[in-house]
Amino acid sequence: GLHKEFDIIFNGIKEQATSEFNANKEEMEKVAKNSTGSEKEAEAMFNSFEIVLEALKISTYSVENINDMGDKAELQIKVKTVDFIKLTEELLENYKSKNNVSEEEFLMESMEEMLKKVKKGKAPMIEQEMTVQMFKENDKWSIDDNTKNALMGKMIGSQKGTIFSF
Repeated sequence: GLHKEFDIIFNGIKEQATSEFNANKEEMEKVAKNSTGSEKEAEAMFNSFEIVLEALKISTYSVENINDMGDKAELQIKVKTVDFIKLTEELLENYKSKNNVSEEEFLMESMEEMLKKVKKGKAPMIEQEMTVQMFKENDKWSIDDNTKNALMGKMIGSQKGTIFSF
């Protein structure tokens, strides 16, 4: 039962993020265009949003252990998602063969390549462990916002476990 309940929560996070992204797509494109001077930078910034979303979509988990305490439960899980550090390192390996391009320019140009790699399932993956506290409220299992943010952080490959600090 708890495994299925957690599955609903995990997939709910994916659906919520995807629909928020799609709902705010035009707004994000505007923000990207306004906050950067160039079309190229704006495109790279927007691609980076999409890369994070794709990483979230392809993230999976496995439950290692469940401690069921009635109205509370503790799950030990492993979240598998894109390893952005390795992905960036792989791209920077290619950078060494480029002569007169700055590292920043190269990474900007590589955003599209990163997106393709992630979408095709060719990006390096990382597995991170996490403890999830679940609680039952009105016969429905859920997790608190801090846990949801930490889980989302893991789902997008953040090694610090939050959305805001990679």
